[in-house]
Amino acid sequence: RKSHYGNVIAPPGFFGWLIKHPMGAPLVIDFPDEVMQPLMKAGYMSATALDGGMEYDFLLPVYAGDILTSSTIVKDIRERSGRTGKMAFILLETSYLNQNGALVAKAIATTILRAPVA
Repeated sequence: RKSHYGNVIAPPGFFGWLIKHPMGAPLVIDFPDEVMQPLMKAGYMSATALDGGMEYDFLLPVYAGDILTSSTIVKDIRERSGRTGKMAFILLETSYLNQNGALVAKAIATTILRAPVA
């Protein structure tokens, strides 16, 4: 509390615990149908999913007691071919707003889908 922030702040990347989630399973990635249909058509029906990492942009401190709301959009989808076959890179961008509507952070998560080898 004696820092220049004047209050207790959350560590970078810690945005609290999820209280509400539409699917009831906050750790499951649920891609919308408009994303899944083309991926399934392209051969990613039984693809192996890999975590491609997270990038954060911290804009404002998150204080103890803040109430955050997040929204996620599909930022980009790219397909690449490698020596083991084709892969799709899906970038999801999540924006975090505090109770005052201020953008406190953005995160970009990369999911890599590797199509099964025929």
